[in-house]
Amino acid sequence: MVGGISMKGAMITLITVVALAVIGSILWATGVFSGGSAGAVGFGGNQDHFQAVFLSNGQVYFGQFSQHPGSATLSEIYYLQVQQPLQTSGNQQADQSQSELKLIKLGNELHGPEDVMRVNPDHILFVEDLKEDGRVVQAIRRYEQNGPDANSSSNTNSSDSSGANTDSSGNSDSTQSGQ
Repeated sequence: MVGGISMKGAMITLITVVALAVIGSILWATGVFSGGSAGAVGFGGNQDHFQAVFLSNGQVYFGQFSQHPGSATLSEIYYLQVQQPLQTSGNQQADQSQSELKLIKLGNELHGPEDVMRVNPDHILFVEDLKEDGRVVQAIRRYEQNGPDANSSSNTNSSDSSGANTDSSGNSDSTQSGQ
């Protein structure tokens, strides 16, 4: 006996502590305690709604989002593309007001991706559930019903169905001249 503790008792205690540390490390690394991958914030994902997924590289994707320990998946994917006019007037501010936002369905790009994207959860900044009556979800529903030409453009200088002018951030300005 050393200091009142037997060598056998000390060895059992040491093995138990090491085993608990290994099990805790495995659970933490697989995301059981963190809700995702190690260090990542857990994002639930409401399968009844479309979500906006904001990535650390500045990309934003819209679709059906789900996350499991160590992985995140997005399906039914859309993204916004800014289209500039072919001819410029020389007035930079006027040219920017003529740019168009277009909702693009993932899958028709040159490399022909599938409509499923696996994302490293460590690169997800945040996820937002989208309202069914929001402009993005409405555009997705039009695309689902009418195909790709249904969302040919959302000109940043055009009026939406309410008659309000919208800018490239989707903000409305209901004070139109002549009304």
